[in-house]
Amino acid sequence: MSTRQARLRAVAVLMLLLTLLVIFFEAEPQPQPTTTTSTESRHLALGNPSGAVASEREPTNYLIVRDQYALAYHRDQGIANWVAWHLEARDLGSVERFSGSFITDTALPEGWYRVSHSDYTNSGYDRGHMTPSGDRTATEDDNIATFLLTNIVPQAPENNRGLWAQLEDHARRLVRDGNEVYIVAGGHGSLGTLADGRLNIPANVWKVLLVLPAAPGDDAARVTAATEVIAIWTPNDASVGGSAWEDHSTSVRCIEERTGLDFFAAVDPAIQALLEGSGC
Repeated sequence: MSTRQARLRAVAVLMLLLTLLVIFFEAEPQPQPTTTTSTESRHLALGNPSGAVASEREPTNYLIVRDQYALAYHRDQGIANWVAWHLEARDLGSVERFSGSFITDTALPEGWYRVSHSDYTNSGYDRGHMTPSGDRTATEDDNIATFLLTNIVPQAPENNRGLWAQLEDHARRLVRDGNEVYIVAGGHGSLGTLADGRLNIPANVWKVLLVLPAAPGDDAARVTAATEVIAIWTPNDASVGGSAWEDHSTSVRCIEERTGLDFFAAVDPAIQALLEGSGC
């Protein structure tokens, strides 16, 4: 065998090995945190904002409940209408951020399109967490759950890495100062789509936070007219670059009017009305 033939054979063997490696890693199953059909969840203690249910007959308001968060999924938009999570001291630990690809949610009903990591590739949009990785650092499973793509929306980098990250840090500081926080976040409107029309790019992103001193008992019953509430509504584009989350403060009522959602439904109606403030 000539030297040239030997080299060609070595290259062919190397290419075969590389192909096998690619097949192996693509076929390797991604981690899938547990999903439950129960509607009982600490994340929904203050209410289910859209009355979502875990039924395939409600494809635009499909309830998913996990230990780490709850959400109402919109099959036709490929993102959640809202994601709700309760943040307390036991959620914060020393687990490092998951380093793998974002995870296709195989818990979605058979036949529904399941968004993949590559649907975002070269789109110009971040894979924007609703429940942040930093809010789930107690265990590896908790952190991995935040990378399921049902917890993600296409988010402008200036938003995701800027004021959104600032507000996430603020919520964790509140918890470290002795509070617990109920948070709901989502997107609204459309700037277009990815994945051949199956993944909506929200025109705006919003977040609502309710802050309580950490204590046992019925949290909904502990909410008073003096309870701290934070609400923001932001454009999902580069115009927010350099701004602070406080620059985009609004009322809970205004977000309700824009989205059709109902926050804090488990709270006494009179107190709820005071917390939500005036409309847009």
